[in-house]
Amino acid sequence: MGGATGSSYVPAAPTTPAPAAATGSNVSWTTSWGPHAFEFFNDGRLAEWGVRFQTGVRSQWLIQHIQNPPRHIEHCDGSAYPDTPPLYGPATPDYYEAWWIDGNGDAKIPTSLGQVPTFKDPFGYADDLWKFNSDSSKPTQGTLMCLGDLFVVGRLPLEFGFGNVPDAVALPSAKSTSAALGSPVAPQRTALVAWDYCGTPGTVPGADIFPSKK
Repeated sequence: MGGATGSSYVPAAPTTPAPAAATGSNVSWTTSWGPHAFEFFNDGRLAEWGVRFQTGVRSQWLIQHIQNPPRHIEHCDGSAYPDTPPLYGPATPDYYEAWWIDGNGDAKIPTSLGQVPTFKDPFGYADDLWKFNSDSSKPTQGTLMCLGDLFVVGRLPLEFGFGNVPDAVALPSAKSTSAALGSPVAPQRTALVAWDYCGTPGTVPGADIFPSKK
């Protein structure tokens, strides 16, 4: 806002809040864009994956807990990684972001933080678009992973605000929350990206993305 073949990297198991289970709040997602993996670009782009949410929830908040485990990346020319300065800066390791589910059950981008917020439609072809980059203008090789857990709440926790986490872009976000979110209301969404732009013998230069299935 989001294992690789040939890699020995196994990310640590994520932790998620688990108070009382939510009832009547099941959410599902379907792929609406990609997943796409790219050849080398000097803007660092690697892959994209977008989804649409489906839910019977009405007029409540949909919160996503994002976890970005440590990335394993190195420059093909042996120079220090990342570039100085990096293209974008590292992904935020752990944060929360929120959509408003309107009276029709559609995910919207909130434009205010009231109990019933104002809102606008998501951009383009996905409610949530995960974009992955190497944070370098040079050819690299490596693996990275993103995990997302979804929760439904009637009131947005006080820690949320616009601009708190740059990775959340236009969504209200928080670096942490003390609120009891309950149990996740959908299967965990994960994506592992593995790439090798170094021309390693026996490999085809490029990237692969391995998204979870609902």
